[in-house]
Amino acid sequence: MTEMLLERVSPGFKKLEAVVHRLAKLLVQRNLFPETHPSVKVALDSAMEALEALLEGRTSVVLRTGNGSVRLLNIKVDISETDDNAVHFLRKAIDTMSVGEIEFMSGTSPDEILALAEIASASLRRDETRDLPSIWRRIEHINIRHSSDKAGSARPQSRLPVKVSRRENKDPGKPGMKEG
Repeated sequence: MTEMLLERVSPGFKKLEAVVHRLAKLLVQRNLFPETHPSVKVALDSAMEALEALLEGRTSVVLRTGNGSVRLLNIKVDISETDDNAVHFLRKAIDTMSVGEIEFMSGTSPDEILALAEIASASLRRDETRDLPSIWRRIEHINIRHSSDKAGSARPQSRLPVKVSRRENKDPGKPGMKEG
């Protein structure tokens, strides 16, 4: 019975599921180890292989997130009801970063995937020592649109955060802000 069910699963589902699970594993490995560690390299190669298979014959794929799942067109992978702790970690990263959509374009490089994992890892750890704008600059073929509401619709956002810092103001009643 299980074999018959597995035969019916669409190739698109298998490819999407592979991307989700392999990106999750990369995120866990990058969270545990520096980018030069061999396990990060293995996870990165695996994630790239899955992403290239999903992108095959396409100029881009848009993965929509929300309601505990990742969707590509009418294909859905549940990321809330799973025994895979790495996928739960990925879901937490998606929620922390308020990701509504991730678009991967053809030409996405391993360095871009690694940069995305670094950003997600730093966001989960609330690591303020990382220079996130310089990491974002490494990404050219991935677009993230942030979730604007709980229903999972997305609105375009700039990819580079604006750093806001306090500046001294001679009038203490009006604290000044500047962009830097």
